[in-house]
Amino acid sequence: MHKFFFRITFSIIFILLIQEYYSPLFFSRDHFEKQFLLTETIIYQMIKLQIIGHLGKNAVQNEVNGKQVLNFSVAHNERYKNVQGASVERTVWVDCAMWYPNAVGPYLIQGTYVFVEGVPVVDTYNNNAGGVSAVLKLKVTDLKLLMSGYRTNDGKTPEPEVAIPADDLPF
Repeated sequence: MHKFFFRITFSIIFILLIQEYYSPLFFSRDHFEKQFLLTETIIYQMIKLQIIGHLGKNAVQNEVNGKQVLNFSVAHNERYKNVQGASVERTVWVDCAMWYPNAVGPYLIQGTYVFVEGVPVVDTYNNNAGGVSAVLKLKVTDLKLLMSGYRTNDGKTPEPEVAIPADDLPF
């Protein structure tokens, strides 16, 4: 009985000493509620889509309500084996819109390998068969060229320049 009483007394004294010594770590209920409410108001929501793929067509720059937009489509190819072991290839097309485009437009030609990131939007429409189909669209916030080309006046990628042999260099 004495050992039990001693342990309880010692534990209470020890807790009081720790609480006194580490008082900044022990907060009141009001402080906790204020911190919780502050944290609750800072919570953000986000939905983002990232795609790596090839452009299906050359990018087209349009003007909508006085704002410039660059429209292009990206194909993402997915290869996998089904249950029977047969190889299956599936292509997902994403229509992209890049508002306020920078000078990247001439580099976005058919076949260019790109990384795009942005906010996804799903639109529906009535197809020719009378059913409802969905289109995946992307409002682009980031675009990176993984393999680039440059569009000339005739719309073709120029031939690479001939490299100068190392023995012809002046230094």
